[in-house]
Amino acid sequence: MAVHLASLSTPFVASPKLVPSTKAGFKPWSTSLVRCEPRAEGCGRSAAQRRPSRYQPSTWNYDFIQSITSATSIETQRTRVEELRREVRQIITSTTEQVAQLELIDSLERLGVAYHFESEIRRSLDAISTSTRGFEDLYSSSLRFRILRQYGYNVSAECFSRFRDQSSRFSENLREDVRGLLSLYEASQLACEGETMLEEASAFSSDHLRARISRMDQRMSRQVQRALQVPLHRRVRRVEAREYIETFERTDGRSQVLHEFAMLDFNMVQTIHQRELRELSGWWRDLGLGEHISFARDRLVESYFMAVGKMHEPQFSQLMATIEDIFGEHQSVEELERFVQVVERWDLQAAEQLPQSLRVFYAAVYNTTNQISYTVLKRHGRDITSHMWRAWVSVCKTYLVEARWQRARQTPRLEEYLSNIRAAMTGPILLPAYFFLSQNIEEKAIQQLQSESNIINLSSMIVRLSADLQRSRVGFGRGNLPRSVQIYMNEARVAEEQARQHIRKLLRDAWRRLNRELLSAQQQQQQTAFSRSFMNVALNIARVSQCMYDYEDGVGVLEHESMDRVYSLIAEPIQTA
Repeated sequence: MAVHLASLSTPFVASPKLVPSTKAGFKPWSTSLVRCEPRAEGCGRSAAQRRPSRYQPSTWNYDFIQSITSATSIETQRTRVEELRREVRQIITSTTEQVAQLELIDSLERLGVAYHFESEIRRSLDAISTSTRGFEDLYSSSLRFRILRQYGYNVSAECFSRFRDQSSRFSENLREDVRGLLSLYEASQLACEGETMLEEASAFSSDHLRARISRMDQRMSRQVQRALQVPLHRRVRRVEAREYIETFERTDGRSQVLHEFAMLDFNMVQTIHQRELRELSGWWRDLGLGEHISFARDRLVESYFMAVGKMHEPQFSQLMATIEDIFGEHQSVEELERFVQVVERWDLQAAEQLPQSLRVFYAAVYNTTNQISYTVLKRHGRDITSHMWRAWVSVCKTYLVEARWQRARQTPRLEEYLSNIRAAMTGPILLPAYFFLSQNIEEKAIQQLQSESNIINLSSMIVRLSADLQRSRVGFGRGNLPRSVQIYMNEARVAEEQARQHIRKLLRDAWRRLNRELLSAQQQQQQTAFSRSFMNVALNIARVSQCMYDYEDGVGVLEHESMDRVYSLIAEPIQTA
């Protein structure tokens, strides 16, 4: 089943009063945007001292969100979907050649419908994992490695040794095998830390693919360019499904069935997302943070998009964006220290000492956290309030450290900067995800989540480094706080491009270490307290961060690429006729 985010709880808003329209293809960002003006508040500094908002107002106002509906109801599609599901299951069980099985599994994954056939896929992979017979060429060997490792099987990179020459380098005879090189490149993205052969495979395949793009046909050129920009392993599954459905080759009756099933499934899930988003917009409007904290980002729909990519409560994506803005530059250090003290006490009455904007935000965090905790208590009989509280304390202390650096105009060392954000950034996201996705809540898992969990640390690292690379490029930092690119420029006395290369290397290393942690956890699933679904959330957090910061700062500075991507997933169904 698809994940129903609204069933986990409720929530998000918008500012500019655009006239809502239900006209097909209407996109609100076609209207000119205006910049938010600062609003005077009695919060310790005058309006002149408080910086104006550097964020664009939301283009998704409440009325527009409420107007987003699908022309076709789920019930009218359900019968046909069930028929097609049976036909696809028959296609899976009747496909016996192993390369064809892997290609089918790959298509199901990319079409976004593999979750319907987990047991059938697992049976096929169990058989494929026991033998390498039939996987002699570069394309099939790479495909086998990628799919098996993606599903947590213990497959060694030594399977690529046959493609190396006597000098232990990948053979130049492979340079014209574009299909094989692309498959090798995608496989190399699942490299773990220390797998030098896969690092060499990535460099070898990417170099030769770039050199041959101009000689490829249009379809292959587009595939290669997209892979080099964002490899399959790092793509948000829902985004990939939309794009792959629209380019999927329908060469026979079987592919026609797959395509129709994927289209209807996408539209049905989109209808669920639309209903949830309408409910969430009411939550955000009732919360009133957009009115009381006018300088903060108003990113309901973008937060929901991120939640869809990660499978967790979208309330916390929006609240995390707001808390980053609050600590960014709009409050004094003294005000923020009092705010952290109130969070540590976890008492609404203690918030009376805070400025109005901080008091309102604290009440939003307090009430939303308690609401989520109450939902978990009803479902699992376990009160998680204290665990969520500790996560928020950790986040606030992380941002307080950065606020002190910023106000003092202090540039930390890079290791100090990265160490500060490792464990805090994803805590309020992964904790509720674990509680909702786990059948049995284990104390061991909770302790791991609240300690120095490598999975959480590495997800946090990827989120921050992805944001830093993009925000430094567009000149969009949080106030005067240096980002990792600027910090390394200062620390190593190098030019900006050299610093960016270094941060990209750190990002690649973080991905490889995360791959190692997730692979190890999947292979020891009987011993680990984390389910595969939960581990996918940790992976998806990293994927979404890469997606949102792919072309521009997709949360702070909104450009048409980001908004079109979000619109296609939330509001625009795939045409089935």
